Amino acid sequence: MNPYPDNYQECTEVAKREKAENARPAFQGKVDLSAHDTIFLGYPIWWGESPMIINTFLEKYDFVGKTIIPFNTHAGSGAAGRAFC
Repeated sequence: MNPYPDNYQECTEVAKREKAENARPAFQGKVDLSAHDTIFLGYPIWWGESPMIINTFLEKYDFVGKTIIPFNTHAGSGAAGRAFC
């Protein structure tokens, strides 16, 4: 598991490569969602979509009975494209 680079340009290049490969990058730790009915899911928009690690997160956990409220940031490209899988 490799951390994302701190440098913005390098980080977006990693994200671009992950998108092209339809990657499911791993992440550290576990999240206990059992005490929450509403999940706020924030992420940047990279290359027109959410980072692939968001798909990893969404595929890993059970969100049955939960409300997911997505929000995102972008560097000017807008929030076009799919919000998340």
